[in-house]
Amino acid sequence: MTLEDQLAYLESHDALTGLYNWQKYQKTLKVLEKKMPKSVGFVYLDINGLQSINRNFGYDYGDIILKRIAEILQKCFKKAGIYRIGGDEFLAMLIDQNRNAFQKMVSAARQTFAIEMKGIVSIGCSFEDCDIDILKLTQHASEQKYVDKQAYFRQLAAGVQNRNTDMLKWLLEELENRKFEMYLQPKGRVETLEVVGAEALVRYINPEGEVVQPGKFIPMLEQEGIIKYIDLFIFEEVCGLLDRWQRQKRKPLPISLNFSRLTLMDQELLVQIQKISNGYSFPKRYITIEVTESVGEMELFDMVQPIKEMGFGVSLDDFGTSYSSIIMLVQMDYNAIKLDRSLVLTLIYNRKSRIVAQHIIETCRELGSISIAEGVENFEQLNILKKLGCDWIQGYLLSEPVPVEEFEKYERKE
Repeated sequence: MTLEDQLAYLESHDALTGLYNWQKYQKTLKVLEKKMPKSVGFVYLDINGLQSINRNFGYDYGDIILKRIAEILQKCFKKAGIYRIGGDEFLAMLIDQNRNAFQKMVSAARQTFAIEMKGIVSIGCSFEDCDIDILKLTQHASEQKYVDKQAYFRQLAAGVQNRNTDMLKWLLEELENRKFEMYLQPKGRVETLEVVGAEALVRYINPEGEVVQPGKFIPMLEQEGIIKYIDLFIFEEVCGLLDRWQRQKRKPLPISLNFSRLTLMDQELLVQIQKISNGYSFPKRYITIEVTESVGEMELFDMVQPIKEMGFGVSLDDFGTSYSSIIMLVQMDYNAIKLDRSLVLTLIYNRKSRIVAQHIIETCRELGSISIAEGVENFEQLNILKKLGCDWIQGYLLSEPVPVEEFEKYERKE
């Protein structure tokens, strides 16, 4: 091979593994944009703790692992384009394969990696043969990979793997020590401002006793793939609160809570929430799971419908954001649809916002869903929402999120 041939090869191939590289992957995507195939399947893979492996055993050993991963991918996905797209990330793309064949290949690959790599590899996959959206497919495969990582973190927590577990250990210890707390933000009826429900939110109490907002720790937990522990913590707190209200013969109020997309994609979720809720005695209809538009219509039904079938409510959060999709409204029956705060904030001075809000509210009414406006901060917004026929509001005009004991002081009318 001449030097010119070698340079041409390296333009499209990874020097270590011989797989296609990132540049070749980008060129392939451009070809697909011009002519979309009948079906596309993605397998997204990365190595858990490659830096630790290199540090503890040397880079030569790390290279051996990378080469072996490439060999397994080539063996399991013979008809795929296989790419090393990062230091520890690989992607296999299968074109015009049927779904069953794709799933069999993925299962074989998972089994091989489980035997040879013993938890080192995390895998996510996605497949579509109708209305193909490459970006959504790759995102879905990537997110499934992070869900797969949660099993790895659970192993770490149990001491199965001897690697850095600081983040997960910290989280589990702080949960055990009640450093995370549930706050409730009231929801009120538009006409009377009577409190008719609440949304459960999480707060962290730092060593100085200060209340830390979720925006400062939730992204970190999502990045580490361990956000499920927070989601299930809040879920159990809500179950416990509703159970206590029932035993105290207090009037129950519906409480909603958010599950992150990674949590919704966890294959163990249904079993876990069933197990938690079975430990308490209250009607499940008083709990509503909020899902956002970012879940995407491609996976929404499969993720959420089983939760609804268990007896819990489901609401669509943040509707009216920049890329709202009407198809989200026809996927399933929602107990409530929440107008995004970005839409509410512009109601006063933007006629188009009022028109959009009115149509959403009317759609809610026709679909039999409660309309809830988020982020209501003043009476001008409230009065507009009254005229538009909105059912409930949530926001600082009514109340900021408060501790449970403070929320319980609100009057409850029979």
